[in-house]
Amino acid sequence: MIELALKKPTKNVVAITGISRSGKSMLAPIVCSFKRAETLKMDYTLEQYPALNYLGLISDNVTTYLMRYMVNVIIYDSMIGRNSNFRVSDWTSIWNSSHPTKYVERLLTEEGDLIYDKIKEKDRLNIFMFHNALWHAKI
Repeated sequence: MIELALKKPTKNVVAITGISRSGKSMLAPIVCSFKRAETLKMDYTLEQYPALNYLGLISDNVTTYLMRYMVNVIIYDSMIGRNSNFRVSDWTSIWNSSHPTKYVERLLTEEGDLIYDKIKEKDRLNIFMFHNALWHAKI
């Protein structure tokens, strides 16, 4: 079997997860108010990998790799302003952050390897909310 691994797994990832009505939407704004916190991120694709793993459709190794890979992509995209949410009423909106102008400024940021250095340097908390995603996960 081929062993998949990322060279450098992402650090400072906070996962808010739980079953329906468990208080995720109450906890998320509190966690997002922390000093080093980024805006809340939700990605429905990420939620599917643990379910597929639980059903035996993908291995633990592939599940872990895909989740780490997608988290890295989402964090990188966020640092360059890609896929930023400008809808005022959404939980993941930049307008719900303590510094929305920082996210607008990121739209003008150059892409590339410098972003990876910036991610390490800034040491931000990357907060993800998942619905039932880790309930059955062994990863």
